[in-house]
Amino acid sequence: TQSALNRQLLKLEQELEVELFHRHPHGVTPTYAGRIYLDNARKILEIKNETYKILQDISDNQRGEISVAFSPFSGMQIFTKIYPVFHKQYPQIEIKLHEIYAVGMPELLESRQIAFAMMSYTEEDSRFDYHYVTQDTLLAAVPITHPLARFANNCSSDEYPILDLHLLENEPVLMPQRNTHLRRMLEEEFAAVGLKPRILLEISSVDNLVRMVEEQVAVGFHNAFFAHRDAPVVYFRLPGRSTRNLAILTYKGAYLTRAELSFLQLCGEEMQRIFTCLY
Repeated sequence: TQSALNRQLLKLEQELEVELFHRHPHGVTPTYAGRIYLDNARKILEIKNETYKILQDISDNQRGEISVAFSPFSGMQIFTKIYPVFHKQYPQIEIKLHEIYAVGMPELLESRQIAFAMMSYTEEDSRFDYHYVTQDTLLAAVPITHPLARFANNCSSDEYPILDLHLLENEPVLMPQRNTHLRRMLEEEFAAVGLKPRILLEISSVDNLVRMVEEQVAVGFHNAFFAHRDAPVVYFRLPGRSTRNLAILTYKGAYLTRAELSFLQLCGEEMQRIFTCLY
């Protein structure tokens, strides 16, 4: 209970002879000393957890938990492919799955709440190690019945010609929702040519966005992972930096058990298999 917790905190402050928290009507906030205490307490817990992982690995005790983060779209498609294989190899290992967008993954890695994150990025972060790095291309998906489809010259399935964004100046478009890396890339692309997109719909699910383009509703944007070569759609690259990096991230220097290494390898091999087929 809160009263019991408060007694423990008061006892701790008395033992240390320093105030750790400022108390106010809406709760508590750490003092400077409290921040130092919390930061080092987290480090102690990380050392403990890392030690237990190593000892468990040495004893060949193939039990435990692996926490991973995947995007709700392309990441989950990869996860559903590899999970049955991994579960057959390590039936006693529980996977704790986080379906979140890339913007929230670094914080979970930093706090060691997850062991792996499959995410897109623009610049590498020195806090993390990057595995199985590949690239994916941002595309404009144009319904085959749309007037702009004629600019594909029947070669978009192989070469992805570049689309002049000025041709979309008065065109309604389908856009991914705002809190995604893909949306930020698109906004940068349009801003670079001095345009603001005329948004028909913001769609949270890439699968649904793809379906609406295939149903000839409007031009949409998604990465090449979701391009269907047999769909009634032609695809264009965008004129700016339309390629994003994709990798599996781990906390720099973190110890990986044999089960975690196996999971990492399965994930990386499937990711590279998919993108090799795309390009």
